[in-house]
Amino acid sequence: MKTKKKGVVNIKGKDYTTVAQRLIDFREDHDNYSIQTELHTLREIVDTPTNTACNEYIVKTTVIPDIDNPVRFTVGWAAERDNDGKVNKTSALENAETSAVGRALGFLGYGSDESISSKEEVDRAIEKQSQFEPTIKELTELDKLFNQTKHLISEDLRKQFYAERSKGLSKSQVFKADKWLKGLLEKEKQGDTK
Repeated sequence: MKTKKKGVVNIKGKDYTTVAQRLIDFREDHDNYSIQTELHTLREIVDTPTNTACNEYIVKTTVIPDIDNPVRFTVGWAAERDNDGKVNKTSALENAETSAVGRALGFLGYGSDESISSKEEVDRAIEKQSQFEPTIKELTELDKLFNQTKHLISEDLRKQFYAERSKGLSKSQVFKADKWLKGLLEKEKQGDTK
């Protein structure tokens, strides 16, 4: 079993192999195999970072390199949500299936020596992070707003804000803090500083 350079992409200094390339390599090494995918769970949930309802698809893949020896097998799991990115809005199930296949093949040694994750999984993770991490501009605006309202906030809440801010805030936390601070400024304008 060898990992070919074709289908390998370097992302942030690590090599990731596409699922398609993992399948090609696996099929070259095995002719009596089985790859079984199943939709394990489909459920409607409320996505915590976005606070929106969506469907979550959880897929299980079992790969048996030699069906005459079914004791040797690997399992890969993956979950995708249909509110996440352009492709997942229409193809979340398919993406989950592809990721689960890639993970199962990764556990058999197909792909990068550095990671079980496929190129596709890493691309989606980077896209998700950009959706949930605030921009520098958003953080700068929040800091300015906080400085404008400091005199309206108790010392305990100021300490809590500094602690949370130093740990790092999510986009939704920045949005909530921004809304709360703007509400304080509005109350001050109306003469209600309770």
